[in-house]
Amino acid sequence: MRIIEKIKIACEDIENRDGIITPQALVEEARPISSPIHNQFNWDDEEAAEQYRLWQARELIKKVTITFEKRKVFGFHNVKVNIDNTLTQGYVSSVRIMSNQDLRNQVIQQALKQLLYWQDQYKTYTELDALINKPSLKGLIKRYIKN
Repeated sequence: MRIIEKIKIACEDIENRDGIITPQALVEEARPISSPIHNQFNWDDEEAAEQYRLWQARELIKKVTITFEKRKVFGFHNVKVNIDNTLTQGYVSSVRIMSNQDLRNQVIQQALKQLLYWQDQYKTYTELDALINKPSLKGLIKRYIKN
């Protein structure tokens, strides 16, 4: 059985038992060494602590806001951008993105890919059709995303 199937079963078991799936419940489900999803977690406390600090750093960066053209916006964006011909993921200031056309285009392209993912994720909800199937969105996708 593939690991994703094991995770699905664990989540379904939790939902059937508790009515909702929480990260805490999934960790507890995985904690016993005999759990089929035990190895999907990092049980090395030192390494896990470092990963948690990295997560905390991301959360701190996301809290920063600036005023740009009289609007409050995120101070930094988590992006994948080409820097010196190397695809790099990290944070870039909104000011730098807005003042650099290449970075701006890359961020717009990434945002459109996220919108495409969102469209696919929620396509079963016809109530959202008017939002996710706009002609203007299709035009932007055609302009920025090269197939």
